[in-house]
Amino acid sequence: LKGSLESESVLQTKLAEAESTLISQRAALETHESTVAEIEAKLISALAENQTLVDQIIERQNKAEQLESVLQTTHQEVDGFQRIVLDLGRQNQALQIQLERLTNRQWVSDDSALACTNCNKEFTISIRKV
Repeated sequence: LKGSLESESVLQTKLAEAESTLISQRAALETHESTVAEIEAKLISALAENQTLVDQIIERQNKAEQLESVLQTTHQEVDGFQRIVLDLGRQNQALQIQLERLTNRQWVSDDSALACTNCNKEFTISIRKV
C-alpha cells in the first residue's frame, strides 16, 4: 500500500508537470499561431502592394511607349516643316530677285534696244520691237 501511495504520488507529480508543460506549450503555440497570422497578413499586404506596383510599372511603360511614338512622329513633322521652311526660303529668295529685276527695270530707248530682253533674239525686220 505504501508503495502504491508513493507511485500514485509520483504519478500525480508527473501528471501535474505534464499538465504544466502542456499549458506552457499551448501558450507558446497560441503565440506562434498569432505570429504566423500576423506574418501571413503582412505577406498578403506585401503581395497586394507588389501587384499594385507591377501594374503601375506596366502602365507607365505603356505610357512611355506612347510618348516615344508621339515624340518620333513630332520629330518627323519637325523635319518636314524644316524642309518646307527651307523650300519657302529658296522660293522667297527667287521671288525677291525677280521683284528686284522688275522694280529696277528701265525703259530702253528704241535706238539702244538691239535684242529682246526675255529671249535675247536680235531685232530684225521680221522680229520687231513692240
